[in-house]
Amino acid sequence: MRNLKLLRSLCSNALHGLGKPQCLSVRTDTGTVLVGSNLGITELDPQTEQVVNEVSLVGEAYLPEDGTGCIVGIQDLPDQESVCVATSSGDVILYNVTNNQLECVGSVESGLTGMSWSPDQELVILTTGQETIIMMTKDFDPITEVRIHQDDFGEGKFITVGWGKKETQFHGSEGKQAAHRKQVEINELQAQLQSQHVQIEMDVIKPDLTAALREVRSEFENLAAKNMVETEDWYKSKLTDLTDSASRNNDALRLSKQENSESRRQVQALTSEINGLRGTNESLEHQMREMEERFSMEANNYQDNISQLEEDIHNLKDEMSRHLQEYQDLLNVKMALDIEIATYRKLLEGEETRIAGPIPSFSSLSFHDSTYEHQPMLESKKRITIKTFETQDGDVLSETTQRIED
Repeated sequence: MRNLKLLRSLCSNALHGLGKPQCLSVRTDTGTVLVGSNLGITELDPQTEQVVNEVSLVGEAYLPEDGTGCIVGIQDLPDQESVCVATSSGDVILYNVTNNQLECVGSVESGLTGMSWSPDQELVILTTGQETIIMMTKDFDPITEVRIHQDDFGEGKFITVGWGKKETQFHGSEGKQAAHRKQVEINELQAQLQSQHVQIEMDVIKPDLTAALREVRSEFENLAAKNMVETEDWYKSKLTDLTDSASRNNDALRLSKQENSESRRQVQALTSEINGLRGTNESLEHQMREMEERFSMEANNYQDNISQLEEDIHNLKDEMSRHLQEYQDLLNVKMALDIEIATYRKLLEGEETRIAGPIPSFSSLSFHDSTYEHQPMLESKKRITIKTFETQDGDVLSETTQRIED
């Protein structure tokens, strides 16, 4: 602990957020603290002690509404702009801080008891309710799964810690208990021998303890070397698997980037085409409005012309009727004058005959009432024919004839 140095210490009197705090994580880019509770996630600013953001996991059914849920781990992922949350029910949730969306990337049926990320955030380890450890990549691809407590743990098996000497190797807890029991049995046998005062004289050659120790040491060194080779092979295989997985992920990422670039180019091309079509549409709509206005003005002008022509026709009909009336009056006057002229001509002819002939005597002169023979009045009739043509685009559609007699 002497290599640890305290950089900053903050104290908050009360945490104002969702539910009861259970775990926390620090966002290095903003300096805020993410607090996981039995109801959701709360982001706090430790300097102002104000709540920056709150995300409820109850509404999305990730945590129960009665508050019995638990968040067993929370980790800020700046590279992914997300926050990873693990719940006791077994859900692994990613919260995107950019668009405030929740995504369940996986689930464990037996539930989770803990979550831990590597310092470089390339690996994540989950502990399950069945006492197993699951190691995954940052993309949540499983690497391996082992049990925490194995059945044969400590039964004559060595556990290598690091790459040190034989002294750095230790047995499991059961191995230590077995060695302790063995020592207790030896002590009991020695006590029994001492109580019985049994003296054993050995007339044999003492064994070479140095050679035996050397042989035991050689066996232990061979076993340690074997364990080291097996461990190294295991780590190399895991490293190879991780390298292959990283290569596949890089290839998939490169393909995704290419597809994204191609999609972006297609979107830009379609956007440009849409903008061009929109401009063409606006131009055509403007032309259509102009044509509608022009046709409307022309139609109004034609309607005005039709109204003017109808008014002219009405005036011409009135004037024609007036002329016909005047003509009829003049014709009647002419006929009356013709009759009067004929009467005067007959009178003049009779007067000339009387003057040219012998003068009659008054005795033979007889008077009689001369009556003018009324000749029948000449009747003149006026006949007017009106033809009406209905045309369209220069073609005659219909023709009507109207005759007027006076």
